[in-house]
Amino acid sequence: MFSIINSLDTPSYISLILFIITALTIYLIKYKTNKPGRIVIGCEIIPMIMLIVTRLLEEHIPYDTLLCKISRIATYVSGGVFFIVLFVMAYIAKKKR
Repeated sequence: MFSIINSLDTPSYISLILFIITALTIYLIKYKTNKPGRIVIGCEIIPMIMLIVTRLLEEHIPYDTLLCKISRIATYVSGGVFFIVLFVMAYIAKKKR
């Protein structure tokens, strides 16, 4: 699945990620979820934006520049932070039950 997504051209890739961001935002606005759920969904938007920035930088700037390396590191860190937030919020939600 990831090879299919990575093989998309840049406009299709950005359209797909923007669709996901829009769906997450509409879900946050339309449906009333509990607070841990809102935090997790809100934190997912940041790695999606970082994926777009990384893809644009890799497409238009030479691959081995400092900016591309920083962008990739920021993407990995934001994804890691998302998973940490996901596990903490799942623990909090389980503890409240």
